[in-house]
Amino acid sequence: IVQMFLATIFFVTQIFVGGGINWGLWALVFSTNMTTFWVKYIKLHRKHELVIAIVYTILVSIMSGYYIYELIVSSTIL
Repeated sequence: IVQMFLATIFFVTQIFVGGGINWGLWALVFSTNMTTFWVKYIKLHRKHELVIAIVYTILVSIMSGYYIYELIVSSTIL
């Protein structure tokens, strides 16, 4: 809950100061939930945990990919 609260504050602040959206920040936040649900699925073997773990994995992958893409596109070195 604290992680989500801080991410929201950082996210809103970055948008208001003109920094755009930091998808990497959200990928980190959701990766915690992703890991939790994968561990719960491995321990409990419930399909519910598997479905949620897969959804979080897809979200983390998309957000991470978009964040890396934006870093590459905006890079002055490349």
